[in-house]
This record gives sequence, structure tokens and C-alpha cells, in this order.
Amino acid sequence: MDKAQISLSEEAKPKYLIDDKYMRYDTAVLYLMKKQVSLQSIYDSGDYYEGMWQLIIIEKGIKELPDNAETEMLRQQHEHWGEVFAELEQ
Repeated sequence: MDKAQISLSEEAKPKYLIDDKYMRYDTAVLYLMKKQVSLQSIYDSGDYYEGMWQLIIIEKGIKELPDNAETEMLRQQHEHWGEVFAELEQ
């Protein structure tokens, strides 16, 4: 397979708009996972508004992606952190 074929196949892959950036699926999933991991330190700092902002970005990103086991895991984590930050607000 030559370079022209590789780059054409890469270009043919769908790209998803996540946090105002177009990403391939695997990059988008990793990006959203990293955002979810960062929620722990945001929670530890007590920054409710930053946490809610990150949750909004994650939620929009999840909606862009196809439904599958990976996005279901992202959804479950999103729901968990939503509940955690809702308790922080109180």
C-alpha cells in the first residue's frame, strides 16, 4: 500500500466535532476520557463551575459519537460525575 492510498483512507474516516475540534473517533474517545479523568482534580479543588463546564463539553462530545460500548462507558462516567458535582453544589 502506498502513501496515497493510506492518506485517502485516513481522509475517508469520519471526523467528529469535539470541543470545537474535528477528531477521528479514537482520538475523540481518548480526549473525552482524559477530560473525565481530570474531573477528579477539579472536584478536589472544589471548583463547581469548572466541573460543570467540563461536563457540558463531555456531554456534547458523547452526543457526536456513535452509540457503542465505549460511548456507553463514557455516558455512565458522565452521569456519575454529574451526580458528584450536583452534590458539590449543595
